Amino acid sequence: MNRLLNAEFHRLIRNIPFWAGVVFSALYAAYDVFFNDFGYEPDRESFMFGNIFMIIFVTGLTSALFIGDEYASGAIRNKISAGHTRCGIYMTELLLCSGMMIFNVCIHILTAMICGAIRSYSFGIEMSVLLKVFICCLLSSVAAAAFIVPFAINMTTKVSGLIAAALIMLVLTMAGERLYQSLKQPEYRINYLFDENGNNVGKDGVYKNEAYIRGKKRTAAEAVYILDPVAAAYYEAEMQYDNDIYCERSKIVDKPFVKIPVFSLIESAVLTGIGLFVFIRKDLK
Repeated sequence: MNRLLNAEFHRLIRNIPFWAGVVFSALYAAYDVFFNDFGYEPDRESFMFGNIFMIIFVTGLTSALFIGDEYASGAIRNKISAGHTRCGIYMTELLLCSGMMIFNVCIHILTAMICGAIRSYSFGIEMSVLLKVFICCLLSSVAAAAFIVPFAINMTTKVSGLIAAALIMLVLTMAGERLYQSLKQPEYRINYLFDENGNNVGKDGVYKNEAYIRGKKRTAAEAVYILDPVAAAYYEAEMQYDNDIYCERSKIVDKPFVKIPVFSLIESAVLTGIGLFVFIRKDLK
């Protein structure tokens, strides 16, 4: 497997879609820092983590193109004929796809840090919290790779693999956005009073929010949400600010710095097992 991994790594560094993803990750961060005028001085970490979900989405597509080249050139059959096992081939592609995800995420974060320093933006939270968010981002990107590889490697053409990856990323994004909107509902609402000029003149009372998800249904919704790596990456952009301000905002996921890493690792293992099982049984024509 070491020889196979080395050969595939050298193929990766000559892969144009991979470098296109790297350039996109860096330029997207630079554009976000230099060309967005918020009217105030934002925290640097908002640029570092705010667009990780987009980096994961794009890298998922470039990963699918990289893996799809194996079928287009007949490389998978050649590797098996050369004595490599299907397990070794699958794990090699998974390691490279995970590496692409992690590399692009790191490039995006590093570029945002450097550009933020150039604009003299400061950090708004402690470094220990930033490190926790960073680890969660890396593990979410690994989980995203575990989602992509089973579809990309089991499709018979590069185009079908790309389409499958795009659909998976799109479904994960849409499902995550819908769950996010539901989970961010506060448990209580304050009814404010306004005068004829639109000025706040007081409060009329505190009321239960009927849209707030409670009990076992909320526990299940939280689990599904953080099992969606794109949704988890979207949430990681703000969970360092997430709190329990009474009547204003509810914590979307309880103990995210624990649940996201644990769920991501378990999810990656399960998806890898399923994808490997299908690939081993697949008839390579």
